[in-house]
Amino acid sequence: MGKKFAVIVGASALALAACSSDSDDSSDSDSGGDTVASQYDLGGVDLAIGSKDFDEQLILGQMMVQAYEAAGANVDDKVNLGGTAVAREALLSGEIDMYMEYNGTGWTVHLGQEDPSFDPEELTSGVRDLDAENGIVWVDRSPFNNTYGFASSPAATEANGGA
Repeated sequence: MGKKFAVIVGASALALAACSSDSDDSSDSDSGGDTVASQYDLGGVDLAIGSKDFDEQLILGQMMVQAYEAAGANVDDKVNLGGTAVAREALLSGEIDMYMEYNGTGWTVHLGQEDPSFDPEELTSGVRDLDAENGIVWVDRSPFNNTYGFASSPAATEANGGA
């Protein structure tokens, strides 16, 4: 296993940990990422980090860039690559080493599968297993949830038979 691969697998929790805290301290301190990053020494590691081109992805991409930089990695910031297909191709071609992707998008769009599991662990395992055939490693499921709901005005709800 190459050093870069080991770093990606071993330290991907770094970016996710920077997004959350077990601490009850609600101070305005911005040292949370520094605390997490201090647990890793990624000096001498070169990583290209990308993202898609919408707000959520831009934020997540920058969180990853900053977390890996804080841990000492040399980061090539390729955040804001474009849409789903562009980001995936950048990963497959080696232009980037990592980006955040939805498990459901991995399953349906990238892998061409139907009927994704509603169980997050099962979906993650399925995507991880199938995408390994493409040389892509799905490290872990993030603590974030992107579940959509429907919102409707009262008039539209009534016109369509209620809730």
